[in-house]
Amino acid sequence: ARLEDSVALEATAYGAYVGLAAQLEPGWTLSAAVGGAASDRDSAETRPAWRAAVSSPGRYPLTATLAYAHRPLDETALLIRRDVEVDELSLGVQLAPGTGLVLAAAGGWAEYRGNVSGEANRRVHASLALTHRVARWFTLGAAVRSFAFERDLDDGYFDPDAYAIAEWLGRFRREWRRWELHADAAAGAQQVGVEGTPGATFRTGAGVAYLFGPGRRIGLSAAYANAGLSRLSPGDADEGYRYTAITLGGTWAF
Repeated sequence: ARLEDSVALEATAYGAYVGLAAQLEPGWTLSAAVGGAASDRDSAETRPAWRAAVSSPGRYPLTATLAYAHRPLDETALLIRRDVEVDELSLGVQLAPGTGLVLAAAGGWAEYRGNVSGEANRRVHASLALTHRVARWFTLGAAVRSFAFERDLDDGYFDPDAYAIAEWLGRFRREWRRWELHADAAAGAQQVGVEGTPGATFRTGAGVAYLFGPGRRIGLSAAYANAGLSRLSPGDADEGYRYTAITLGGTWAF
């Protein structure tokens, strides 16, 4: 990671997890993972990480997942240098009545800690999304997401008193024998801070994957956004925030 500022800041982070999952009748899923992360910061120690989750049977129209995780945040140079960690408890619920409609809702609580202030900062978040498969390979929908932090600290992460984003979604996915192609786009508006001014947002992504067999695949994807993507978010809607990524990944079930 590299931060281009008055003085360039560079940092490297790495880590690993080992996980275990089990299914219990009539379809409950239990999973857990432990691991650690480290960085090239002077005198940095390996920091532990773990997560656990329980999911209700996926065969029913209504499903839910309860999860807890403790992890270091190391997506940016500032986060790496400031040893930011987070504990998060989340609950997600999905209703899929079988008509192509899917309603998904999620919410949770998290506590962030960094070594600059040495203080805890609590965050609450919630999201709601409605999607409809209008064709075999195409899905449309709308989504809203919001979160708020208890305090404004200088620990290297985005901690506004309020953040909200609403989007229209479009998703395409198709398979041809051993190849899979997917693309998605979302346009909407966001507001940073209770007294902030709404601004336009756009994000998109696309990728291709080769399927060796069930649970075995390798793929290449790219993403672009001018709003929050994954666990990264803009520091200010007026600062020209841009996020781009190219990812090579795969899975191999055995």
